[in-house]
Formats: sequence, structure tokens, C-alpha cells
Amino acid sequence: VFSTDKSVWMQGRCAWTFSYLCRVYGKKQEWLDAAKSCLDFLEEHCINRTAGDRLYFTVTADGKPLRQRRYCFSEGFYAIGNAEYYGQTGEREHLERARKAYQLVYDLNHGMPDPTGMGPKTIAETRTGRALADPMIFLNMTSVMRRVDPEQAALYDRYAAECVHDIFAYHHKPEMKCTLESVGVNGEFQGDFTAGRVVNPGHDIECSWFLMEEANRTGDAALHKKAEDVFNFAIEAGWDKEYGGTFWMLTSDGIPSEVEKRTYGEAFIIYSMAEYYNAFHESEALEMAMKTFRLVQDHVHYANGGYADSASRDWQMDNWLFKWMMNGDGAAKLLNSHLHLFEATMTLYDVTRDEYVKGVLREFLLFLLDVCVEPDRHHLKAGMDKDGNRIDGEVNFGHDSECCYLMTWAARLLGDEELIRRADAIVIDIMDHVLEESIDPINGGIYSDMDINTGHL
Repeated sequence: VFSTDKSVWMQGRCAWTFSYLCRVYGKKQEWLDAAKSCLDFLEEHCINRTAGDRLYFTVTADGKPLRQRRYCFSEGFYAIGNAEYYGQTGEREHLERARKAYQLVYDLNHGMPDPTGMGPKTIAETRTGRALADPMIFLNMTSVMRRVDPEQAALYDRYAAECVHDIFAYHHKPEMKCTLESVGVNGEFQGDFTAGRVVNPGHDIECSWFLMEEANRTGDAALHKKAEDVFNFAIEAGWDKEYGGTFWMLTSDGIPSEVEKRTYGEAFIIYSMAEYYNAFHESEALEMAMKTFRLVQDHVHYANGGYADSASRDWQMDNWLFKWMMNGDGAAKLLNSHLHLFEATMTLYDVTRDEYVKGVLREFLLFLLDVCVEPDRHHLKAGMDKDGNRIDGEVNFGHDSECCYLMTWAARLLGDEELIRRADAIVIDIMDHVLEESIDPINGGIYSDMDINTGHL
């Protein structure tokens, strides 16, 4: 039986997702209703009114607080969820909520005492510092806020410039050819303990994406070049020069702290390199995308369809490799990893129109439709063995929704009318059940998971 507890992050992220779908594909009342349900639940149950309107991290099904964290990402998702909803409805109260939460995140990131009284996770007199996630995520939040709230464009421009400054003044280390996750208050390298040496190539690539978006908006060629350096350092450090593929995590001196190949991580390299090529037409990026794509096809693709979740550094597969922090059940075929690789494959085909990639994409879509979808249960299998059999009872409503969106996109990319009709029928059936089963009709908000065998949330 899965827990009925609700993630506060998920309420904000789902509110943003459903609202953004309306922006991209046109307004649908059921999407707006789902977003509103999440936002109402956040407003009624997830705000700690006794502690400066900080948001909780998790709550019970009926909204009783369970956990408060010092980090302010709950507030960030609350802000962009309300902002995007305002952009679709014009309901001013949601803009005001977004503005207030956005400013709260800024203030917390810039020295405001935490109203919860929790304080930093280390005793400040002994050790304190900065986290890359703070300016990186706030820069992305700022992009959303500016788009829907041009009235405050000057404020958003100023805060975006501060984020860019902090990333390059404190975290980016050209002399070390890396961007550090954690540094001292003045950007000092804290190499005498583990957290101070961490380099996350995937995080750095994400950061370079946000920086490039800001550079493109402002027309700042110098900033774009610096963002490219963030990106290139991550790729250079993260690429396994002996066996190919990328390492999941590194230390600041380039030593892998985890050597296994994760299909989840390889997918992000394919996706980011394809998008980079699409934006800047640099052949090296496309070569990297195709090289990684072929490694994945050669080493972790099963003859009966689908992909192994993990492999050893030299691309050998064994059951013990499948169990890691993002695959607690040790599924040989994990839906979460497949979703990311599926999107990467679509993006690569979209920018190249390569016939080999097209063939892989078609096979991939058929695997999802024929093996991962359970028509009689109206959901997808979260974890599978090598033969595609379900190994658990989990239904993840978020992954079901994400996969549905991707399957309709893939069918249209392939231009196959029969596949479009088939995918659309399956997607509509699954999403009807997601909307029926995931929304809490009493308290509002969306549940994360369900046990398919018992129906327990």
C-alpha cells in the first residue's frame, strides 16, 4: 500500500504543468480544473501561517503538516504554479500569490532569517556557504515570472542579473574547469570535505541551459560564451574516455564517485546535445548526441524491446546494477528511465530526421504501447523485469501523464496516421483514469502514486 501523504512540490509542479499545457496546446477546462485543485490545496493546507508563510514539504492526505524543510523549493514551485495559472486565467489573486512567494524565495536566499527557526543545516559559526541550486533555480523561476508578469520586468531583470553574477562569481571555476555545487560564502573551494568537491555534470548542463536562455533574451554574446563553458566543462569532465558514456557524479578533480552507467543519465546527454545542436548548429554537439545514442542502442537495448536501467562502467549488464537510488525495486526495465530516453530519442529525430533514429523511435513507441501499457488496468507499468512483466503494484500518476504526452508527440513526429489514432485512443483512456483517480475530491490536490492491486493511494 502506498502512502496517501502528499508532496507539496508535486502540487506546485502539477499546477504549473497543467497550466503550461493550456498555454502550448490551448485551454482545456479539465487541465485548468486540475491546476486549480492543486493551487487551492496548497493555499488551504500547505502554508505555515505561523512561520512567515513558509510552505511545508509534505502533508497528509487531508492537509495536516508532516514535514517542514529549510530549503525553499516548495515556495518556488508554488510561485511558478500560481504564475502560470494567472497567465491562462488572468485571475489577479494568483499573480499576487506568485509575486509574494517569489520575493520570499529571494529574501531567504539573501540572508533573511528563516521564519521557521530552522536555520542552516550546519552551525554557521563553524561552516557556511552557498549552493548552486539557489541562483540556478531562481533564474529559471524568474524566466517564468517575467513572461507572465511584464509589469515587474525591471525587477525580474535585476534579479536575473544577480543570479548570473552569483553563478560566475562564486561557483564557476575556470581554473578548475568545473562548476561546483557547494562553495564558501565568498566562493572559496572547500575541498577538505565531500560536499565541497561535488560536481554534478547533469546539474551543470541544466544550469547552462538557463544561462543560455538569459543570454539569448538579453543578446549578451559574452554571457552565452560563459554559459557554453559551463556546458563544455561538464561534458569534458563527465564523459568516460575509456568506455564512452557519462559518469553520474564526479568530484571537483574529475574522479568519478559513481562509475555505473545509468540510462537515465545517458538520456539527458542525448537530449541536451540534440537541443544544443538545434539552437546553435554546432556539429560537435550532434556528434556527441549520436555517439551516446549509439552506445545506448549497442549496449543496453534488449532484443525483445526496451532498455536496461543500468550497466557497469564497461557496459556489462547484471541484476545487481539495477538497484540504486532511483530504482529501489531493482527493475530491469524502469518506466522513469524509459520516459527520459524516449523524449531524448524524439528530440534527436526531430532535429536530424535521421532514418536510423526514426526506426528506433518507432520501435520504442510500439514497446510502450504494446508492453508498458496495461489496457485492462488503464495505466503503465512502473517497473518491469527483462520480459516486460510488472514487478510491483505501483502506478505513478505523474509518469503516466508524462508518457501520454510523449506518445502522442512521437506518433505525430513519425507521421503515421494509424499510430496517431492508436496512441490517441490509449492516451485518452489513461488520462481519463489519471484525472479520475489522482485528484483528491475532498481536500483537493493530486496524489502521487497508487497500488494497482488494491487501489490504495
